[in-house]
Amino acid sequence: MTHIRILVPVVPSDALPGPDEVLEIYAPLHRPDLMISCRMIENGPKSIEGRKEEAEAVSGLITLAVEAEADGADGLVIDCMGDPGVEVLREIASIPVLGPARTSMTVAANIGHRFSILTVLERSRPLVEEQVERAGLAGRLASVRVVDLPVLEIESHPNKTFNKLMAQAELAARDDRADVIIPGCTGYVGLAGRIEQELHARGLFATVLDPMPLTIRMAAVLVESGHTHPRSAYMPPGT
Repeated sequence: MTHIRILVPVVPSDALPGPDEVLEIYAPLHRPDLMISCRMIENGPKSIEGRKEEAEAVSGLITLAVEAEADGADGLVIDCMGDPGVEVLREIASIPVLGPARTSMTVAANIGHRFSILTVLERSRPLVEEQVERAGLAGRLASVRVVDLPVLEIESHPNKTFNKLMAQAELAARDDRADVIIPGCTGYVGLAGRIEQELHARGLFATVLDPMPLTIRMAAVLVESGHTHPRSAYMPPGT
């Protein structure tokens, strides 16, 4: 059985799903040969919208990564579109470590010509643009559009969240000519299908990815294929 562990880089709060709720969200991905577990950091930010919060999350993620490998997890997925700590954890863990941002951008560039990312706040835009640049995909980026809704308000305002996402998705598909659209926060999980359906109803035939389910599946594929990150790229401490 393949065991993928989700690592949540924020501390528990009433505004965000806890580990049990996260597992309920991804329950449709379960199959007899795939187990999904989840852990949250104990100390760190309540949400991640910028570099400061990303940095604050890494220490807790290191602890969770060591624990996960000791528990027998086969792959790790970071539950944040900032991909915090991914490269650090790859130096520590021998099992695959994936973040939803790089994974979904790579898939978007593979299946379409141009992609757009819908990020949470204007403060987050530079981080997204830097991610695209580091991935070598700047030439495939149609746009980064800002939804303008803080992470901690996503779950408490579902209609407002969807409407704001939908407005930016339409602009990305119509004005920016994006073939693929990536909702740029894992708090938007489950909305990709609705956004895509509504876009199609408006005559805009972009594909909308749901980054976390996609990344969990990709982590399982890597494990089942016998692949992980190369040690030549991510050398363990003390090497």
